[in-house]
Order: sequence, then C-alpha cells, then structure tokens
Amino acid sequence: MKFEIKGVLHQVFEAKQVSDRFTKREFVLSVSDGKYDQVVLFEMSGDKISQLDELATGEEVTVHFNVRGRAWTNKENVTKYFNSLHAWKVEPAQAAKKQSAPPPPTDSPSVDDDCPF
Repeated sequence: MKFEIKGVLHQVFEAKQVSDRFTKREFVLSVSDGKYDQVVLFEMSGDKISQLDELATGEEVTVHFNVRGRAWTNKENVTKYFNSLHAWKVEPAQAAKKQSAPPPPTDSPSVDDDCPF
C-alpha cells in the first residue's frame, strides 16, 4: 500500500545498525490535523536513509511510504499486532509540487485542433 503525506520534519534520529545487513533510521513528522498537530513516527532502511541527511528540522517535506503490519505471538501464546510506516522517499515539499505539476501548454496546434466538432 503506497501513501503520501505532507508535514514538517520534527526530528531525525541517528541510524541504527540492526544487523550486519540491515540499517534503519527513524524520523518524526509533524502533521497539521485541524485543531491539533499529530506527530507521526516513520522509518527508512538501507541506502534510502541518506535522503534524511539533505533535509533540515523544521522543513516542510513530502513523505512517500508504505504501511506494514505484522503479528507476533509471545510465550503465553498471545498474539499482538504491530504497524509501521516505512518511508521510501522523503523530499522537500516544493520538489514534490514541481514533479506533480502538469506540463505547460504548448502554442503549437495539435492534430485534434483541426476537428470540426
């Protein structure tokens, strides 16, 4: 499931070496939600974590992410469920606007302009 959200970069944590082949980095986004701001924790992994080095706390960003869920059963055979927001792209909000803007109109006539209806 792919999602996108815009907010202010609230905090970026140091990278954590989870295993010899897995590194992750968490960050917090402050998202305006009417009366109260929501602070939302995201995680990134692998080579994607370097994207956070280029951003500053307080900067408005767009986060592209997937929702991941998993189940874990403890020793007492009780199953607990966990969710995580796994970001795969974080970019300044202005950059996201430029990429999604429609192309400017051209002045040259197209084939459809010759239709009589």
